[in-house]
Parts: sequence; structure tokens; C-alpha cells
Amino acid sequence: MTMSALYMLNAEFETAKAILAPRVHPRRWQAIHVSVHDRVATEANFDAHVVACEYATFLQLQTEQLSYFCQTSRSIAEDVCMTVAEFEVVMSGRQMPRDVATELATTWLGQFGEGTVFLVNGNVSTSIARHKYFDHLNRSLFFTDREAGVLAVSPARCGIFWSAENS
Repeated sequence: MTMSALYMLNAEFETAKAILAPRVHPRRWQAIHVSVHDRVATEANFDAHVVACEYATFLQLQTEQLSYFCQTSRSIAEDVCMTVAEFEVVMSGRQMPRDVATELATTWLGQFGEGTVFLVNGNVSTSIARHKYFDHLNRSLFFTDREAGVLAVSPARCGIFWSAENS
């Protein structure tokens, strides 16, 4: 796949993440992948799944299962991000204080404006209890056996909020 965009790490988000980092156990940072990249596009038309595949390729992630990812609303994406930050996927144990998880998720989502498409790695229903998200999200980007998260793609910015763990 040839790249049709240039990606640059978003310094503003990285600064915000660095401020939160001391409040999170180092082991949690080993499993959670959170970043935002500014995107300079060269294509004429925006296709969310094509851009998601391109972004995953840029991050050197697996792309074969991206076609199975589901588009979701910003509010569901926010709930998934907070859950992924706060709880580990394998055992569902709390790994990050709720206020820090909320701040990290809110800051990440705040980087994305109108027109952003949010993709999750499974079927997510608003009726599913928070700890049950992990039972339904099983498409892999990192070659691990338990993953959950959100990819955000837009013409000007892309991001990942992801937990990848092995049981």
C-alpha cells in the first residue's frame, strides 16, 4: 500500500499525555497505546476505512481485520476509551484511576472535530455494561489475543486509543 498522506505526531496531545503519565502505573502504559497524529492528505476523497488502513500501516500494525471494524458514535467511542484506559482487558481489573482515565479519554477525543469517524474492533451496543465491552471486541491490530479500543480518522487527523494484552 502506498501512503497518500503524511503523518506527524501531535505535540499538544503528547504534552497532555506526559502530564498524566506520572499518575498511571508504568505497567498500564505498556499495554495501552494512545496517540494522535496530524495528517496532511493528498487524496481528493475521504474514505474512513481506507484512511484507517493507511494509518494502521503507518503505525506498523496489522490491517487484515480492519474491514470488520464498526463505525460508532463519539459518545460510544468516549465510553470505550474510558473503559480501555481504566480497566485491563484480560482480567477487567482497574488499572488507572477513574479521574485520570476520564481526563485521558476526554483529552484524546478533544483532538478530533466534526467529520471524524470512530471505529471500534467489534459490535458495540449502548446496552452493554462497561465491563462487557471486552467480551465483544476481538479484532486485532497488535497480534495479541485480547484487544479493545478506538481508531479515530479524519482528513486532517488520526489517532489510536487501544489496549493490547495477552492472557
